[in-house]
Formats: sequence, C-alpha cells, structure tokens
Amino acid sequence: MSRMKESINSNSGSVNWSAESTTEAIFKHYEDDGRILKVYIEGQGSPIKCTSNHTGDYQLAVGYVKDLYPGEKITYYSRGVNVYSSKEWFYKIERR
Repeated sequence: MSRMKESINSNSGSVNWSAESTTEAIFKHYEDDGRILKVYIEGQGSPIKCTSNHTGDYQLAVGYVKDLYPGEKITYYSRGVNVYSSKEWFYKIERR
C-alpha cells in the first residue's frame, strides 16, 4: 500500500517556479532514455518525470535513482506546482 504525503506552497496565476511541493512515496523502478527520467512509485500507474532540460537537476536525479531499490522510501520535489502537477513532474529526488 502506498502512502504519499505531500506539502505544497503555491500561488495562483501563471507558472510560479518558486511554488514548490515535497512528496514522500515508495520507489518501484525507473526508466531513463537520456531525455526523460521516468520514476515509478507505489500507488500511481503513471511515472513522475524529470526532463534533461533541467540541466544539473536531471543528472543528479539519474545518479540518485540508480542507487535506489524497489520498496525504498523516497522524497521528491516539484516546482511550478501551481500549474504543473507533482504527480507528473519532479526536479529532485532522494532517499528518506
């Protein structure tokens, strides 16, 4: 059973890149095609994604997920959450 805990700081209107959320989840597996890192988490059919357009963040995220094992607790961070869902996008991921 998945237990996701999310906290959001956001404002309405156009994309606010300082609007950020933190979500706790259980890691399942990942796929990386060099452009989009897809991370699958318990309780969610579609992956959360990080694009290579996030230079630096993307490379760090790929490095982190390579060391994760299925069932590990993770925390991931999303920006622009007043427009972009944290159930779809992230920029940073780490073990809890």
